[in-house]
Amino acid sequence: MLDILGFLTRLPVGRSAEIESISRKSHLFPVVGAFIGFAVATFAIAISRFSSENISAILTLLFLYALTGLMHLDGLADFADGIFASGSTAEKIRAMKDEKVGISGIFAVLTVMLLCIFAIKTQISASNPYEIAQFFIVSEISAKLSMNACMLFGKSAELRAGIGAFFVKNFSRLKFCEALALALILSALASLPFAFSSPLGASHPFFCYFFRSLLVLLGVAVGFFVSRTAKRHFGAVSGDVLGATNEIARCVSFVSFALMQCIFVSQ
Repeated sequence: MLDILGFLTRLPVGRSAEIESISRKSHLFPVVGAFIGFAVATFAIAISRFSSENISAILTLLFLYALTGLMHLDGLADFADGIFASGSTAEKIRAMKDEKVGISGIFAVLTVMLLCIFAIKTQISASNPYEIAQFFIVSEISAKLSMNACMLFGKSAELRAGIGAFFVKNFSRLKFCEALALALILSALASLPFAFSSPLGASHPFFCYFFRSLLVLLGVAVGFFVSRTAKRHFGAVSGDVLGATNEIARCVSFVSFALMQCIFVSQ
């Protein structure tokens, strides 16, 4: 587990593990997602007591990337550059592998950042600590499950050299079922205190406890969509594609939570 934790975060653990070994345990990604989400939620709850909502949202997002690194965000930028590049599959792959970030990549990263800041601010301003914890934990589990889904759906594509090929090759339907079960269990556990602790939970216990925890399944939908897009444009699922999937799924989950919060607060 320490090798997966070291791979998905900047924590100095498991650094000696080989990528082949890590790829064989990728079904445990949702567990690391729960840990990351809990750490970020703890920071968000603490910092919100001492600063404004806007500053808290920005500092929380900075803490998230300080903990996880920018590897996946870089993958999002490369993915967007490749998707919006014109020409053949080879030209799109060349654009994705280019070390220089293009305008498409910059636009994608800025869009995700702004949406995440909006969602975090909304959640911090209108939620109690339990709701904030659920928001971050479920969203991060969803992000990690999305990579598992992308690996599974990417198995029908061509395998090419690179980190992504290790993960796709060593993944299976059984491992996806294990990852999905872990994601659902961990999300339900993260939602349990919320169901009994907030006024909204008292009014709508089934909705809060069951439906909100199921937002983790957004990761599966994002994984399917991104893998299908990658196969159409690049013919394969690469490490950059997996990284982009993580960032997009987290953002989708964040925004979904925030929109639901806005709807119920306005009622």
